[in-house]
Amino acid sequence: MPGLPSLALLCLSAAWEADVDELGGVNLLQSNLRASVGAPKPPFDPLTRLERETGLYCRFGGQLPWWRSFQDADRPKLALGCSTKDSICEELAQAAQKSCAGVTIAEEECVMGIERDVSVGLLEHMSDDDRLANPCLRLQHSLGSAFETMCWGNDRSCGAVMKVQEDPESGEVHCAATCRAAGMVCVNTYNDVRRNCGRYWEPKYAKTCESNVGHRGICECAVGEEDAPLKGDSFYFYGHKLLCEDFVKAGGGALLQVKTNRTAAL
Repeated sequence: MPGLPSLALLCLSAAWEADVDELGGVNLLQSNLRASVGAPKPPFDPLTRLERETGLYCRFGGQLPWWRSFQDADRPKLALGCSTKDSICEELAQAAQKSCAGVTIAEEECVMGIERDVSVGLLEHMSDDDRLANPCLRLQHSLGSAFETMCWGNDRSCGAVMKVQEDPESGEVHCAATCRAAGMVCVNTYNDVRRNCGRYWEPKYAKTCESNVGHRGICECAVGEEDAPLKGDSFYFYGHKLLCEDFVKAGGGALLQVKTNRTAAL
């Protein structure tokens, strides 16, 4: 991977959007870098304490996953709360499917109560090294204000809402030219008409990398060769680094169903 800018340079560029959007965008990298007038809003974090029987939490395959946080003095149980944003369960499942090798989505639901909870491991927060290694940082630094909202990401690729660049040879605007402007390759494109991720995973939004998506689109850009595997063993979700194995082995079962042919997921 080519050298990435330092965190100091990142502070000089436009910040990622961290608010909850109205259509359920998957803003996986959270940042406190957005400049604002007055007191800044705290970044949205869907992981909340698992302690209220009347709380709404995400379940996958009927199980309620929770992580142990060791960054807090009382080491609380944290689960994915869905009272503020009811699309968050589906967002996590879609982000995991895009980033994890060998899994498909189990049925997700937003349910009240804390029964059938299952520990899936320790919660990892994104380190400075994680942020610097994320391809979204490279995209943001290269595209500047044209990079608007991150939708998903892992160590290999980044999907984000961005202003689409013009191909200098054909004059067309598409994601292939946009990724190329950042020294990356386009692997997927989705149509988006607003400044959020919407429900990008629905088939009707899928386009080719050379499709003219208008002024703005969701482009997935990757580092390395175009045909290299895009999936790995972890992904980024709202300022946290989640391990794919947490969803496969939790409680001896699968929160995300394991495929028998793992190479089919690459």
